[in-house]
Amino acid sequence: MDFHGKDKGIAFVRFTTPDGAKTAQSDVSSKKIKIGDADVVARILEGDEEKKYWAEKVTPYTTAKAKPGNRFNKKHRKE
Repeated sequence: MDFHGKDKGIAFVRFTTPDGAKTAQSDVSSKKIKIGDADVVARILEGDEEKKYWAEKVTPYTTAKAKPGNRFNKKHRKE
């Protein structure tokens, strides 16, 4: 789960299978879930919107972990 845009109440949830995403979307829609006073809305990113998500939200984060000097690498590197 990524909380990009949490100031606007947006979270991205990644599933291991497309069917998992469809089931979750259906469950959220049918149960009318609320957080506080806000209705939770679930939708599946597809096409250009999905590509944009991966390019802007996920790829920079995962690439940053692999850069030399990153605190993740410092903590886990062998001396």
